[in-house]
Amino acid sequence: NTLMLGDALAMAVMQARGFNEEIFARSHPAGALGARLLNKVHHLMRRDEEVPRVNTEANVMDAMLELSRTGLGLVAVCDEANRVQVVFTDGDLRRWLVAGGTLNDGVTRAMTRNGVTLQADSRAVEAKERLMKHKISAAPVVDENGQLVGAINLQNFYQAGIL
Repeated sequence: NTLMLGDALAMAVMQARGFNEEIFARSHPAGALGARLLNKVHHLMRRDEEVPRVNTEANVMDAMLELSRTGLGLVAVCDEANRVQVVFTDGDLRRWLVAGGTLNDGVTRAMTRNGVTLQADSRAVEAKERLMKHKISAAPVVDENGQLVGAINLQNFYQAGIL
């Protein structure tokens, strides 16, 4: 009975003070709830040389080499302003070759038309849910102007405790 009374009193005080998940997460940032509520995509993403990218003039061979170099399963195909135009995946490569395409063909002929990108400032938990919804394991990360700033995969979320 004492335990129940103590819990009820604690809950009443928390409610009166407006204490919620967000406040708890801020005061415990290393915990699971803190990781879920506070981490943004830009906190977890790969950067710089770890980001797979080719320009729109690249051929399928260039994209395949970039796929192999980074092991992320995708390559962002960017214009001269570094804006993501399309996403080329390892699945695109397989489908292209099975259909008779060659490695010398332009990558823009073989890519995913409506590839998923994630916003750098979005909450990590929402970004992970988006990947799961689309049944993909990785995505390029863009800023508010659509410029490529990183890449992220499900492993990055799991390592941060976002399950």
